[in-house]
Amino acid sequence: MRRYFASKEDILRMESRIALLFEQSASKTELRALERQQAEEFATLNQRSSEFEKRISNDLGEMRLQMAHLELRILRWLIGTVLTMASIIVAVVKFWV
Repeated sequence: MRRYFASKEDILRMESRIALLFEQSASKTELRALERQQAEEFATLNQRSSEFEKRISNDLGEMRLQMAHLELRILRWLIGTVLTMASIIVAVVKFWV
C-alpha cells in the first residue's frame, strides 16, 4: 500500500521539476515583446518586398522597351536585305536579257 503513496523525496523531485519548468518558461511580457519584434520584422519585410516588386516592374518595363527597339532594328534590316536582294535579282535579269 505504501508504494502507491508519494514520499517526501518524490514530492521534492516533483517540486524541483516544476521549478525548473517555471524558470524555463516565458512570461507574458516576454511573449508580448517577442510578438512586437516579429510584427516589426514582418512590417520591414513587407516594405522591402513592395520595393523589390517596384524595382522588378521597372526592370521589366525597360526590358520590354529594349525588346521593342531590337524588334524594330531587325525589321529594318530584314526589309533592307529583301530590297537589296530584289535589286540584285532585277539587275542580274536585266544584264542577261
